[in-house]
Amino acid sequence: MGDKHFKIQKIVDNNKTITLVNDLQNHERIDELARMLGGAIVTELTKTNAKEILDLAEQLKNQIRH
Repeated sequence: MGDKHFKIQKIVDNNKTITLVNDLQNHERIDELARMLGGAIVTELTKTNAKEILDLAEQLKNQIRH
């Protein structure tokens, strides 16, 4: 699991394509991971699962570092 997450969006306006790259903060990481897990509808359960995944990844990284 990476230390940073980015959300990349493509917007097409008047035949012009714009790419946006946003550095996600902790709560945004949870929301985006929940969206990827659950699809269009984000529920409290998918948010809980996303937080658990991030927490477990952090624990694993800490074990590796020590």
